[in-house]
Amino acid sequence: MLGGEPPHKMVYEWIQLKGMGPMSSSTGLTVGPMDALALVPPEIMRYVIARSKVGRHIDFDTGPALFTTADEYERLVANPPDGSDEDLTRRQQIARDTQLGSLRLSQTRRGGDPADSVAGVSFRHLSMLAQIKSSDEDVWNSLRKSGHLEGEPGASLSGRLRRMRNWVDGAHFPDAAKIEIRTKISNEARENLTGNQVEFLSALGERLSDCDWTEHEIGSCIKSIVSETGVGGRDAYVALYWAILGKSHGPKASSLMAEMERDYCIQLVNQV
Repeated sequence: MLGGEPPHKMVYEWIQLKGMGPMSSSTGLTVGPMDALALVPPEIMRYVIARSKVGRHIDFDTGPALFTTADEYERLVANPPDGSDEDLTRRQQIARDTQLGSLRLSQTRRGGDPADSVAGVSFRHLSMLAQIKSSDEDVWNSLRKSGHLEGEPGASLSGRLRRMRNWVDGAHFPDAAKIEIRTKISNEARENLTGNQVEFLSALGERLSDCDWTEHEIGSCIKSIVSETGVGGRDAYVALYWAILGKSHGPKASSLMAEMERDYCIQLVNQV
């Protein structure tokens, strides 16, 4: 029609809110398209639909699984499947074409570069910054410092941050992903730290004073102290989360610490 290719038919049976059943105006289980797009980048919303099998309902999760969906999309953008038909089995060809089709249909602009939709910043990293940086300019300055951004942010990145702030400040953001940097180590944290973890934190506090305050160098410093003290890697990071966040989990530790003032971070670690 009019010299263009006909649109691909994208058929799905039903969209349901994860854990709440099918969306229906009669039951009140609805998230309007404008509400969804205020929270979720349009490319990820389109990817949720494009990747789904024809005739199957779509689970739309605006809670914890949104991180997983974003991770999946970003991995596909970073490493799209390739290989010639001669080198792939029929099943592999179908899998390759399905993934590439989902990636293409996810873009809001025909022929757009999927990398532009990610804008050089992962969904999880932006989630962390949206919580610990009060202003957008602080976020941009942080991204410039870390090398994720040069100059001014484009429309795509600005839109992603706006939606991320809506999600973080709204009712759908998962409690487990919320970040609140402590002012002092809590009694609960002290009770949960083992002797080996306390030894690790004490050694790390001394070493951080001489560490270049970048994500890479902080990460190297943590790994070095893990090796020297013999504490398990997972136990080391759990200890850091207890000291900094007052819980046993959190975002990438070196990324979080690099966003904090050095003296403030060391003070928390040394309170054990």
